[in-house]
Amino acid sequence: AAARGPARRLAEDAAKKRLAAQLPALPLADGGKLETRLGDPAVKAAVDRAVANALAVTAELETDGSWKVTMAVPVEAIRQALAGSARVLGADPDAGPAVVIVDNAAAKPAVGYKLGALAAATVFVKDVPAWAKGAPRLKAKGSKAGVIDVAPGRATEATLFVIVGKP
Repeated sequence: AAARGPARRLAEDAAKKRLAAQLPALPLADGGKLETRLGDPAVKAAVDRAVANALAVTAELETDGSWKVTMAVPVEAIRQALAGSARVLGADPDAGPAVVIVDNAAAKPAVGYKLGALAAATVFVKDVPAWAKGAPRLKAKGSKAGVIDVAPGRATEATLFVIVGKP
């Protein structure tokens, strides 16, 4: 029983190493992979912080006393590692909607899309989740070079854009 805590920490550390090894293959919205940006010391440090703060999604104690864990790094942490946090201190958080649904986007899931000129958090889904059902909707006109062609209206960099792909 005394070894359970250290065994879990070791399992989490091993999972973080495997996660860090997979992140360079993450596709970027403007083309290429994350590995091309890891040469920038600021980006590398921010990605390393994101991995160090990875979340334990599942943790299962095995019969031999070892742990099986699944770790995750939020995609938004990687986006902010690349672009920096766009949130401005003192900005009015109620200036725009918290969530906007973007329908008919022909964009492949990747990190770092802009919605028009706005760099904000995005999540790609097949169907609109229940928690976003009442959110305002926009229709994408297309996507190219890391930009989804849509007029974001009152949305701000604090808005989460839920991208629903073409059926």
